[in-house]
Amino acid sequence: MKPTLLLLNLLFALQSFSQCSSGSLLKVKTTRTTQYEYVIFTFKGKTAPIFTIATVSPPFTASPSGEPLAVTGCKFRSVKFQGNVYCTVSDQTSSLPFSVVKDVKNADQFEGYYEYIIGLRCAKSAMINYTYRAGANTVRVLRFKR
Repeated sequence: MKPTLLLLNLLFALQSFSQCSSGSLLKVKTTRTTQYEYVIFTFKGKTAPIFTIATVSPPFTASPSGEPLAVTGCKFRSVKFQGNVYCTVSDQTSSLPFSVVKDVKNADQFEGYYEYIIGLRCAKSAMINYTYRAGANTVRVLRFKR
């Protein structure tokens, strides 16, 4: 890539990120420790948007294309966030699959609405969720027992 084009892409990405308003989803990340696996959603500002978690079953569809959405796993959870503003989201889930969390896919995002499907192993795993502040951002965590 030419240096000029690379610089323009970088400036556009930085401008997009800085223009994200409060409540915007900034990052989706997965990580693990010896006891737990995490799916972490980071939002700009002091509060995270309203969310729901539900058990769902395939088939899944990617919106707005309507194409089938393949999600690895045996059990699935849908996480829906409402009331946030569109922003470029950093997807840091490439280290999957883990032993419990097998996949995380963005199924939908449109005008203040995001839905992620989380694919899990077949065996039951306890999940808790919690929220905390991290500097200027708010973090919503889904923690799964290994």
